[in-house]
Amino acid sequence: LAGGGSFLSLSAMIWLGLPADVANATNRVGVLVQSVAAAAAFQRRGVEVSEPLWPTAAAVCLGATAGAGLSVILPPELFERLLAATMLVMLGVTLLRPRSWLEPGEARRSRWPALVAAGAYGGFLQAGVGVLLLAVLVLLGGLEPVRANARKVALVALLTLPALAIYVAWGLVDWPAGALLAVGSAVGGALGSRLTVGAGAWLVWGAVGVVVVATATRLFMTG
Repeated sequence: LAGGGSFLSLSAMIWLGLPADVANATNRVGVLVQSVAAAAAFQRRGVEVSEPLWPTAAAVCLGATAGAGLSVILPPELFERLLAATMLVMLGVTLLRPRSWLEPGEARRSRWPALVAAGAYGGFLQAGVGVLLLAVLVLLGGLEPVRANARKVALVALLTLPALAIYVAWGLVDWPAGALLAVGSAVGGALGSRLTVGAGAWLVWGAVGVVVVATATRLFMTG
């Protein structure tokens, strides 16, 4: 419904008692399932992007590896505080969604470091990375929004792979929780767009804002 479901899934796992680093790692299971399903849906609808996928995929995967690697070596207390601060900042960025992001710019070389940076954020936290990728692909990559969105979901699926591999290697993934999250993500991916009508999106984002602020406050107080 929200298009930023990781804010809620990550918060839910933290409130249910999972440590912040475990919740952050486990969230990638649901993200991977949902992103693959969304990418397949775009392909079935014939949405194509002329620019080759693999150069952009390599850039975001490089960043994701660095971001995930950073998250696992940080002390837990510092990670929790960074997680709380980053969630609040990204919630603001996601809610703003400037209209200029809907107007394609010319493809620029600066998109490459921007893609690496977005990938690093995705590897570190994930929540809201789609907004960053969409902005880069439209403003710096020259893609119109529908094609950019198709490319975005493919990139999110791909950058999740190295990040998830790192979290699995460090033993941070709670697989039972991840399996349940994957089921919910698959169902949400299928039904979410059908349920968001009228003021429904605003209602969802209002709930997301409350949950993120409450979770960030909890992390600041307990971290």
